[in-house]
Amino acid sequence: MRVIAGTAKGLSLISPEGYDTRPTADRAREGLFNILSPLLPNASFLDIFSGSGAIGVEALSRGAARAVFVDSSGKAASVIESNIKKTGFERLSEVLCMKSDDAIVRLGNISVKFDIIFMDPPYGSNLADKALSLIADNNLLKPQGVAVVEMERRDMPPSCFGLCVVRQKSYGIAKFIFYKSELSA
Repeated sequence: MRVIAGTAKGLSLISPEGYDTRPTADRAREGLFNILSPLLPNASFLDIFSGSGAIGVEALSRGAARAVFVDSSGKAASVIESNIKKTGFERLSEVLCMKSDDAIVRLGNISVKFDIIFMDPPYGSNLADKALSLIADNNLLKPQGVAVVEMERRDMPPSCFGLCVVRQKSYGIAKFIFYKSELSA
């Protein structure tokens, strides 16, 4: 797995061992960032269920100003920190080793807002539903910001009061669902 574009282009990234982490395929990642590219310069980026951190690192490589990585696994958090160090993005990054729900509430309590929120929960789980609701309840998305959920292509998009689906795009078995605040959509 490598950084696809930007200042860290070509650098290889490591992934946690085992089957708990499923990195986003390069083709899907490239498609995702082609869609997000207008929003990336100087963006604040939240990567939930980070795994290896490849999505947040790619965002930083392509011009995001800051990224917060959230994963409940200590093994994943260690890998994320290694990938951040390897790419030289330590000053632009923060890693929170905690459950997604706790991290979202914590960020909401300190009034942090993001231009882009990406989450890649385990396929077949309902974790995206709860995370989206917490994101809306804690007002983590900036007015023109976007939240993106990666899920299995055949699954129905989570619905959430306060956020509405504005786009869907599939790549292989993966599907990205794009949400905006109902007030800005």
